[in-house]
Amino acid sequence: MKKMEPSILIFLVIFVFSGYLGGSGQLAEDMDHSIKNIETFTRLYGYVRYFYPGDEAAQTDWEKFAVYGVKKVEKVRNRSELKQALQELFLPIAPALVIHDSNRKTRFSSTRITPPPAIKKKMNVVVWQHLGVGFGEARSIYRSIRLNRKDELTYKRNIGVMIQVLDAAPFQGKQVKLRAAVKVAEGAGHMWLRVDRMNKAMGFFDNMNDRPVKSNEWNYYEITGPVAEDAQRVVFGCFLQGSGQLWVDDYQFFVKEDKKWKSVTLKNPDFEEDKDGGPPQEWIALSEGYSYQVTADTAARGRKSTIIKSDPGSGLVFDRKPQFGEHISKELGSRLSCLMPIALYGTEDYTYPKASPAALNRLKAAIEEEVPKEEKLSGDVLYVRLGDIVMAWNIFQHFYPYFDVTKTDWNASLTEALASAYNDKNKQDFLKTLRKLVAHLKDGHGRVYLKGDTTAFHAPPIQWDWIEGKLVITGIFHKFLKGIHMGDVVVEIDGVKAKDAIKNEALYISAATEGWLHYRTLNELLAGPKDSQMTLKIERDGEFHEITLQRSEEYMKYYNKSKNNVYYKKIDEDIYYLNLNNIPVDDINQLMPELEKAKAIICDLRGYPNSNHQLISHLLKEKDEDLWMWVPQIIYPDYENVTYKGHGWHMKPLKPHLTAKIVFITNGRAISYAESFMGYIEHYKLATIVGQPTAGTNGNVNPFTLPGGYRVMWTGMRVLKHDGSQHHGVGIIPHVRVERTIKGVKEGRDEFLEKAIEIAKK
Repeated sequence: MKKMEPSILIFLVIFVFSGYLGGSGQLAEDMDHSIKNIETFTRLYGYVRYFYPGDEAAQTDWEKFAVYGVKKVEKVRNRSELKQALQELFLPIAPALVIHDSNRKTRFSSTRITPPPAIKKKMNVVVWQHLGVGFGEARSIYRSIRLNRKDELTYKRNIGVMIQVLDAAPFQGKQVKLRAAVKVAEGAGHMWLRVDRMNKAMGFFDNMNDRPVKSNEWNYYEITGPVAEDAQRVVFGCFLQGSGQLWVDDYQFFVKEDKKWKSVTLKNPDFEEDKDGGPPQEWIALSEGYSYQVTADTAARGRKSTIIKSDPGSGLVFDRKPQFGEHISKELGSRLSCLMPIALYGTEDYTYPKASPAALNRLKAAIEEEVPKEEKLSGDVLYVRLGDIVMAWNIFQHFYPYFDVTKTDWNASLTEALASAYNDKNKQDFLKTLRKLVAHLKDGHGRVYLKGDTTAFHAPPIQWDWIEGKLVITGIFHKFLKGIHMGDVVVEIDGVKAKDAIKNEALYISAATEGWLHYRTLNELLAGPKDSQMTLKIERDGEFHEITLQRSEEYMKYYNKSKNNVYYKKIDEDIYYLNLNNIPVDDINQLMPELEKAKAIICDLRGYPNSNHQLISHLLKEKDEDLWMWVPQIIYPDYENVTYKGHGWHMKPLKPHLTAKIVFITNGRAISYAESFMGYIEHYKLATIVGQPTAGTNGNVNPFTLPGGYRVMWTGMRVLKHDGSQHHGVGIIPHVRVERTIKGVKEGRDEFLEKAIEIAKK
């Protein structure tokens, strides 16, 4: 082979390199243009999917549509082509939609969508109502319906169900029994009991399908079954199948211990304190087509019961609804806008105006041809990633209740997420992209999981915390672990400065407060694949050491080892300590005679309560009527003009009333249910609160799934403090703040508990 002259070689290198740079610039410009196209599609997607009331839109497979749509608009070159692509995508499913140039004034005309008078007489107005937003989960407090429409994909009309949920921890590995009095008039009645296990594994389930209640006389019925060792929740209640009426009263729940059935305290089991004609408190009872009322007309025991009655004409989830003629006018981006009615007329068979059958069939055929079946959709595929961003962004855009608090630039988050999805190489990369998108919500419930992913299921046998501006070892779970001590300062993690590693990981953590952000971030830094290694550079007494640790602990076992396993203890002759993260309410009730005599009671809520908030009733002096959980009632897009449905626990004082000095310990790990608990302590001034602010995130989560196996958690309701002030991002503020010290860690001291004891003794 002939040797190339040096001058020619240099020329070729310069030529190729300059061409490469020019190509990169063009690629970046092309991607920029594609992202703008997809952003425009994204906004229109959300308006049509969640607010256009027509039948064709409601029957669309919106997941496949998103994947197909981004591919369709990605490469169009200009505004005219983009407008045409959007019309081809959306007009077959939303024929009353108008897409127009933003600089061209366009007026909405209700005449165009008004059917002829003879037909109109036989029609009802069809509109969307969103209580939060529903994803077809019957147990959820959140629902989405179209009025005057039967939509089996969104909800089941033929079951009127009551639901209550218990934490399964006290019952794991034991038998439980549900008992209640039921009678029916028409239809069929069922009690039901289900055990939810980890990772959606099947647990015990019985809904009396083989023995429905049909008697119109009061009788007691029972369901007995096992609770698995890995059970997470026990869900139970009753339901009316089909049309008719069902009465239920006197719920009882038991767990078998030492061969004896032991009674478990339930929330509002007999409805005696509920208002006549009102809904049963503490129960989820929201099935479309059914009403739920407490009545004094009949009871199996006491004075009241609850009646479930089929009411097929009742489609309203709440009173507000759009009126015919109401429409939206929205900027979409790319100098395009839309006009869209949010109320249409419809018969039982169709909404007016009807779409072109030919255009609709062409669209469906194209989607089926280009988008694979759901089980073949993967985050390894670019268009699945882009489609997932379209879907997730819109759910939060229209239904997330805290953007006014978090001040997030959600439009910028869309651009960032789409760009990241383009750069991702596989489904694992995209998991991080979704996590970062959800992190922008600043929602402590916000998380993203990937089905089958085990890359973050194990941890090394240590615990650490951020103390005095340093990352400090606070727990060692294996006695044989050498080279590391309590109080050691971690300087580097796998060659990265600890502070930088924490900062980088925090980008992917959704949190409303610093306390929850630190807790989640530090846990995520420990997590990784089974038996993978992490190398730490640690400082002890001015000297530096290096240690390599193996992620040998399954994460749930790691979590259990990191917990304080004490249920309660007597600190002094007249001071009791209750660990509310562990102790069940039945144990608290057994302690009541001693707690009545105590001088002080210290309640530790640095974590999550064990279904024991009934303790609050023994501290209250007055009945609680507060509404502090607010579910959004949404009929307009972009979270505009939202009203709310209020909920509360409506607790009442119980005897004995505890007169001891009460001290509560809490910190940034206390989230959701723990903050509901602490909200009472704070508002009614029931205790001195010691520690650090809680996580500042409360309310029922509303999970949804995305193609590729991604499951997203987030908060679907707005929770305030009892006085109506902001809770999100604030949390419960302690009266006495406590900071851990490195010295305290080295000495094995619990400085939070020490401060609580000091206050208790005063």
